[in-house]
Amino acid sequence: MTHTDTLWLSGLLFTEHLPSIDGSLKGWLAELDKLEAKSYKIVIPGHGGLVTDWPKSMLPEKEYLSALLTELRAAIKKGVFLEDAVSTIGLSFNGRWRLFEEFHRKNVTKAYAELEWED
Repeated sequence: MTHTDTLWLSGLLFTEHLPSIDGSLKGWLAELDKLEAKSYKIVIPGHGGLVTDWPKSMLPEKEYLSALLTELRAAIKKGVFLEDAVSTIGLSFNGRWRLFEEFHRKNVTKAYAELEWED
């Protein structure tokens, strides 16, 4: 058996269009942290072409997801309602990702629901 040093990340890696949160934002970031410490020759994203510069290719996604986490936690702490968060959080990433308009509001909504009850 030959070891190819290849990682299939499926829905954990988006390189061409905005990541779409379908599960836990905190869990996703925790997995990226673990995987970032490892090296792979080839990484196969769920959305985008083959990656040969791991973990550099993952950094834009991690930056976006981390910004959502940070900005949403601060907004929730201030008592910002979901409706206001959706129209104000993470907007600096508009223009940096394809399909931003299609997925960003849903991402904020999903992440807000996860984070609003954390301690």
